[in-house]
Amino acid sequence: MTASRVFRKQSEEMETGIIKNVVVDRGFGFITDDGRGPDCFFHMKALDGNIPWGPDLVGLRVAFDVEDGAEGKGPRAINIRESSTHPNAASYGGRRSG
Repeated sequence: MTASRVFRKQSEEMETGIIKNVVVDRGFGFITDDGRGPDCFFHMKALDGNIPWGPDLVGLRVAFDVEDGAEGKGPRAINIRESSTHPNAASYGGRRSG
């Protein structure tokens, strides 16, 4: 088994995007990348511990790293955390205000 490759170098900034959809009962979703690349698959285990799993994630602005997906299935988002550019970032604290 080969190690997956993260596309970002440590000196580069993380990718940013918006969570497009989640499949709550299966534990995964997709992020639309601001870089206009293909949507990135993510698994709920890739979320920062401060972001609770659930349908309310849709529309949340996030920052993340990208690695090769399993078996050539496309990019996968890892190290997902709330983006500081999200309008509710300062007040999120695990729950979106609004």
